[in-house]
Amino acid sequence: MERFTKFVQDAANCEDPSAFIGKLREWLDSVRDEDFHSTVNYHKALGNEIRFTIYRLVSHLPLCTCGIAATLGIPESNVTHHVKVLEDTGLVYGKKEGRYTVYMPTGFALNQRGPADYVIERGGGKN
Repeated sequence: MERFTKFVQDAANCEDPSAFIGKLREWLDSVRDEDFHSTVNYHKALGNEIRFTIYRLVSHLPLCTCGIAATLGIPESNVTHHVKVLEDTGLVYGKKEGRYTVYMPTGFALNQRGPADYVIERGGGKN
């Protein structure tokens, strides 16, 4: 925050608008890092109502694809697609149990602050 405050003060003294824009772009590039992109992808994945519902569901009770599909009343192929997005984002992982893969949240997901915070507070979904 201190860097941003200094940036704003410096920008206020800038008489050339294009120089101000250039400094603003430099500052924006400096705050975009791996965590920034991970957080954006996390929110994009949970921004879909079905994926958010799947995430909430497996946070309380690890389930296989067929269990998720039956609970939500949607085809297994849809569940597979949405679970893949959640897996690619690092929010859930699958654990092979017999012929089924059971899905549950990852440690990464439990360490993020966002829509699923209630999972952390209730202690659910820990590895």
